[in-house]
Amino acid sequence: MKRLSILKKMIYAFPFLTTLYVALLGHDKWLSVVTETCKRTD
Repeated sequence: MKRLSILKKMIYAFPFLTTLYVALLGHDKWLSVVTETCKRTD
C-alpha cells in the first residue's frame, strides 16, 4: 500500500514538474521537443 501512495504523489507532482521544466528551459525549446516527438510518431 505504501508504494501506491508514492505513485499517487508522483502523478500529482508530474504537472508541476512539467511546468517547472518549461519555465527553466523556455517555451520555444519545449515546443520544438514536442514537435520533434510528433514527427517521429508519424
